[in-house]
Amino acid sequence: VNRTFGYLGVFCGSAKRTAPSMRAVFPKLPINPQSCDTVGVTGPSVGIIASLQAQEALKVLLDDERQLLGKLLYCDLWNYKQHIIDFSGATEPETSGLELIGAAQILQSDTVVDVRNADEITSSPQTFRVDQKIPLAHLVDHIATLPKSQRLVLACQSGQRALIGAQQLLDLGYRSIAVVLPGSSSSPKR
Repeated sequence: VNRTFGYLGVFCGSAKRTAPSMRAVFPKLPINPQSCDTVGVTGPSVGIIASLQAQEALKVLLDDERQLLGKLLYCDLWNYKQHIIDFSGATEPETSGLELIGAAQILQSDTVVDVRNADEITSSPQTFRVDQKIPLAHLVDHIATLPKSQRLVLACQSGQRALIGAQQLLDLGYRSIAVVLPGSSSSPKR
């Protein structure tokens, strides 16, 4: 949900009903992502999209054939318009070398980089080992300090900036990168 619009869809599916993954539909993160903090959101829009998501979750749990499997429902809640976008033909991207992990999965051999700004790091230090502190805006400038021979683990507060940094490093030829997902002890490899 963003401003007064939102999307919902069902990705991956089950053994019986398959669909492309979210990464097949959105293979790269946007360079300048928008969030509720930067562009705002209306409360009723959040409520309506949340209700639609709950309805869709029931269809998934009941294995209803009418679920939005392989489709995105776009809702413009200001103008009361909606469209369904079929992404069932999206192809899965090659394995990128990116893993989504919990803090407990950080290895001793990893290089852990906190990509938050200095004031954030000071006010809320990470609860796990951090080897380097490089704000996302300067990550590419410090490329020479980042090893290519071992896994790089990026961390921030929500995981969003770490994912953007991971995409930048993948684009520069790094092949072993992990992102720490906040509040999770383990997560599937992606």
